[in-house]
Amino acid sequence: MELDEAVRDTNVQMCYSCGKCTLACPLTHDDHIYSPRRIVETILAHGEEGISPAEMWECLTCNACSTYCPSDVRFPAFVREIRGELVKDGSYGECSHAGILHSMMRLMAGGQLEQKRLEWLDDSLETSPRSNVLLFVGCAPYYDAVLGEHGSHTETTKSAIKLLNSIGIKPRLLKDEVCCGHDMLWTGETETFENLERINTERINKSKVKQIIFTCPECYDTFKENYKDLREDIELHHLAQFLGDRIDDLEFKENGKKVTFQDSCRLGRFQGIYEPPRDLLLAVPGLELVEMEDNRKKSVCCGTSCWMNCDQESKRMQVERLEEASTIADMMITACPKCLIHYRCAMDGQSKLDTDVKDLFVMLAESLEP
Repeated sequence: MELDEAVRDTNVQMCYSCGKCTLACPLTHDDHIYSPRRIVETILAHGEEGISPAEMWECLTCNACSTYCPSDVRFPAFVREIRGELVKDGSYGECSHAGILHSMMRLMAGGQLEQKRLEWLDDSLETSPRSNVLLFVGCAPYYDAVLGEHGSHTETTKSAIKLLNSIGIKPRLLKDEVCCGHDMLWTGETETFENLERINTERINKSKVKQIIFTCPECYDTFKENYKDLREDIELHHLAQFLGDRIDDLEFKENGKKVTFQDSCRLGRFQGIYEPPRDLLLAVPGLELVEMEDNRKKSVCCGTSCWMNCDQESKRMQVERLEEASTIADMMITACPKCLIHYRCAMDGQSKLDTDVKDLFVMLAESLEP
């Protein structure tokens, strides 16, 4: 294992042992202590023998620890590097949903899979095969197939197209794009990620589009931070940011809901996009936006990462967040498909939770003037 390189690349050797990371970590609760500081100290002191695979797989990679670190230790990136080495040695994390979503990603990485990923597209949505603006669909069709009981996730994509159409944009969709590779990268399956990256890069570069718009924060973060060979003239935008810059072109009807916004880890702490989603919500007449106590960079992670480690600890985090939202708002809004799935799943059997969870773009599309 190239441990020294991982330590150097992620600034782990600069840990001050101040403990701010442990205080920020959402896994620290009651008798459960997850301490990035202690993990780093142990590994620095004992090398490879100090690595606990269980601790590496337990991390949510939510970036709360790095957000408060005074010495720029990038603990989630360190965990990602170590996971890559653990996978080579045959160690894997606990996959949820019997690993079916990971299997789909591996199938897409083969490059030979003939997908039917645009069957949800209907005549009410205007797209163009010649548009310079690509809307990256990502894994939404697969989420519908596996997790349809928690709502339609292609509905988010449909809503994105409606919103783009309302400002005069007919986006292009690629029938042969594949998963962005986020989950493969963060679960240590580096080779699978590189294959997905290569396939998307080749097909997108060939399309000659000038802009790519994402509804998923993880897709956006992965393309922006980890895709190395994408044409330099291609602009990358999360849809909240893209629409936020064109807010005067959007016309919304009255909506009397009181809502609160759940900042996702990748859109918020990783990419620093906090205000555009809120600006869009505040542009809807009559809609009231209220904040939960922990918002923006202090926002609480939805409790699972990369379809792994879905357990009682995750459920606790989700239910506590939903309980907080239900005391101040009619609805929790999120711009992340995984947050949407995890919170809706957590609501099953929780009759005391008097709130709803909705995707930001679905909410905005429903609020468009006809």
